[in-house]
Amino acid sequence: MIRTIFRLMCLLCVVAAGVMPVFATAGGGEQTRSARQDELKIGLVTDVGDVDDGGFNQSAWEAVLMAQAELGATVDYKRTIDPSDREANIAAFAEDGYDIIVTVGFALQEQTLLAAEKYPDVQFIGVDMAFDTDLTNLTGLI
Repeated sequence: MIRTIFRLMCLLCVVAAGVMPVFATAGGGEQTRSARQDELKIGLVTDVGDVDDGGFNQSAWEAVLMAQAELGATVDYKRTIDPSDREANIAAFAEDGYDIIVTVGFALQEQTLLAAEKYPDVQFIGVDMAFDTDLTNLTGLI
């Protein structure tokens, strides 16, 4: 479980670095944080269960919370109660301007792929998923 958290955290950092601009230089050579970095938003969607289930959902959520602490990201999660809500839960984060959406559980694989195609400016991480695609905004983590 610790290894999963570590791997996901590393991946979140790499992905987040790709969506956040670097420090900008203000007048006088002073470095200031970009406003975009302050607005980093990470959402997590479960396929079944909650973020305290002791499994993948909890590990992924703990990694997202680490990203919140380390990167100052705004984070939230959506628990999927009915399988018919999976697509809507992902879309809600994308439509609300989230930069990174983590989906957890192989049952979300199809919806994650479709969302990555529909929202090319959003980075998607699928936990317990593998993808055979050329999409640059989609990463599977097994």
